[in-house]
Amino acid sequence: MAIQNYYIHFTRNVTSALSGGQLDAQDLASAVFLFQELDQKVWTLKRTLGWIEDIEPRYFAQVEEPVHVYEASQEASPVQKLPESKIELPELSYTDTELQEVINKPDLASAKVFIQGLEAALEAWLTPYAEGGIADPTAAENEIVTRYQNQLATLKTAFNGTPTDANYTALYALPASFIQEIEELEAPNAPPKSQIAVFWQDMMVVYSSMAAVAYPAADYLNAEISNLYLNISAAQRVQELLRQFASVLKDFLLPRWDDASQPIAHGTEYNSRQAAMIQSYLTLGGVFRMLTENLPQGLDTSYPDELRNAILSFFTGLRGTEIRTSGSTTPALGLGEFLGIQYVYQKCASLYGEESTAQTEASYKAAIRQEKTYWDARGNDGFKVTGSFDAFANNLQYPNTTSSATLSIFQDNTVSNFNPRFFQLVLDLIADKSTLMTRTSYQTIADAANAAITAIDGLIGTWNQQILAKQTQRSSLDPSQLKYFESMNANKETFVTTSPLQSVYTSLMLDKFLPAQQQVIRSLGDQMTFSNKTARYLNQIIQMITSFHNADTYYSLSIYLKQMNLQSLTDAVGKAKSVLANEITRCGTDITRCKQAKIEIDKIIPVVKADTEMSSSQIRELVGVLTSYKSQFNDLIRHLSELYVLLKGMAITAVDNPDETIQAFTVSVHNQPENSWVKQLATFESFVIEGGQNGVVPGGEKQLLQSLESSEQDYTTFNQNQQLALQLEMSAMQQEWTIVSTALALLNQMFAKIARRIKS
Repeated sequence: MAIQNYYIHFTRNVTSALSGGQLDAQDLASAVFLFQELDQKVWTLKRTLGWIEDIEPRYFAQVEEPVHVYEASQEASPVQKLPESKIELPELSYTDTELQEVINKPDLASAKVFIQGLEAALEAWLTPYAEGGIADPTAAENEIVTRYQNQLATLKTAFNGTPTDANYTALYALPASFIQEIEELEAPNAPPKSQIAVFWQDMMVVYSSMAAVAYPAADYLNAEISNLYLNISAAQRVQELLRQFASVLKDFLLPRWDDASQPIAHGTEYNSRQAAMIQSYLTLGGVFRMLTENLPQGLDTSYPDELRNAILSFFTGLRGTEIRTSGSTTPALGLGEFLGIQYVYQKCASLYGEESTAQTEASYKAAIRQEKTYWDARGNDGFKVTGSFDAFANNLQYPNTTSSATLSIFQDNTVSNFNPRFFQLVLDLIADKSTLMTRTSYQTIADAANAAITAIDGLIGTWNQQILAKQTQRSSLDPSQLKYFESMNANKETFVTTSPLQSVYTSLMLDKFLPAQQQVIRSLGDQMTFSNKTARYLNQIIQMITSFHNADTYYSLSIYLKQMNLQSLTDAVGKAKSVLANEITRCGTDITRCKQAKIEIDKIIPVVKADTEMSSSQIRELVGVLTSYKSQFNDLIRHLSELYVLLKGMAITAVDNPDETIQAFTVSVHNQPENSWVKQLATFESFVIEGGQNGVVPGGEKQLLQSLESSEQDYTTFNQNQQLALQLEMSAMQQEWTIVSTALALLNQMFAKIARRIKS
């Protein structure tokens, strides 16, 4: 049986049930109602078919009266064609404002369609035979029709405002009352029976149009519900990022809190603790970047205003937070300013990695100013990350350092040589435990994050309430909930019992089942179109980065340098140089792949936004998905560039005294020894492969490819589910058509047999 479209709505977790996830029980009531509706439809058709079976010829044998045989007169009137509906109502089209009116006042919207249809039906009754009418109306018919037209016109004025229940009752009683008066007419004033049958067919068209009022309104509500689900998804993501921000910051500070030793000595072994701190520092910056990416207004993927305000309130709670308090020789350093230092370095490294031509000091300074503009739009007076940007934009150095070495992006003031110890020097800014952020100060940040999370919980609760309200509104559009339902059922029963059976079945198909089936198939088609296009777009991107599967094989220089630096190996130096050259080449190639993928996404997004086959919520969904992946490609470019600039400055040379060591070569980056940066190399490679520790930060090659493939598979699976639903719907339609065609064939046999008996 046909499934009404407002029972079909899409969520991003549509495949969760297939993967063993928990089912959402909120729609069970709708499912029960749907089952009852389908069961009632089946029962009605079976009962109708039963009426036909009750008059099959085999029952005539049980009648004791003799069967009289009549001869057909040669002067008999020619057989009239089957009565057909004489009205056609235009397909309804609504603006968003008008749809809101339909949703708020579904009874009034349905009544207006009823009035329009009844006006057309009464007008069609008065159509002369020469102009296509059934028969020329008599004076008595004219009087009755005119009277009911006047009654309808009087009632119509009430429906231009706020009609009462009595107005609705009077309006929907008009068709039955009208036919009752018509049937009381006696010859020669009485119309032919076919005239009454046509009127009821006209009313079936009207009732079908009234039911169709719900279709665009339900679609509109479905789109709004989907948008609210997207808001909730974004809010939950923000909550998770706030938790991660507080957690990663604590992980970053713990080694310093637990370290009672003196500040780190320069040039000493770069131990695992320092590597972990740099990794936490980069992860913290990545989490904050994700948190603020959609913060500005006016973006395709901007946060809802309520969610944006919650994030800004979190920033306000961080007002004045210092990661380093002022000391005897050092000024205070704000947490935001400290965090922003890595963004400056990443911007310069990305410029070097992405551009094929050599960069100048001026171009790096311009890039830093551009980055400052980006971050100024993603902060407020409570928390900003741009405090160090002006210093770097002026001379590519940051003077606020506790070490004897200036915190410089480049080695020896050469813009092609990136400082391999940059992040070590960043850690030196907070080397003094006495001025480091205390646990009490950290708790202020954790409390601000928890307060924002609680506020967002309230937003999610509000949006869930709005979803329930809109689902209730959607249910209220069902004909069974509207004022015309009882009178419609009564009139349909009259139509079934008084009209020719052929007309009944024709009306069932043309006026009831076909419009409903068309709407269901259209809804299924819309969902299939959306999921198919999304999967296709994602597949286009996947095809450009399939080589990312082997990222851990290509980005393994840090392991190679540790394990293969042995004189016992043949040509150890040459092989090490080859591995280095291959990784440099791979970095450059993958940066190019990322740029091409971003270009492809930039081509797809305008096409999606202009796609008229998708709803507004579907466009928002798909643009959000594509924009998210574009952002991840930007993250990957930053990670690749950080690694690339380190590799470009690397030199591998044979050891000076091979007899005194088992090692075959020494490695340096711009004359900086291996022990000062080798674990940093491993950190950069881990970010390129998997997005850092536990993949918290996006932008790892394997992580990105797996995410794309997973999303593509989700949409493909959803498309397959919709195809199955379409097959079931088509099967149900075939059953409906089979029932009707069987009934019509049976009627044809009956009439043929009756005709043969009359003729014989």
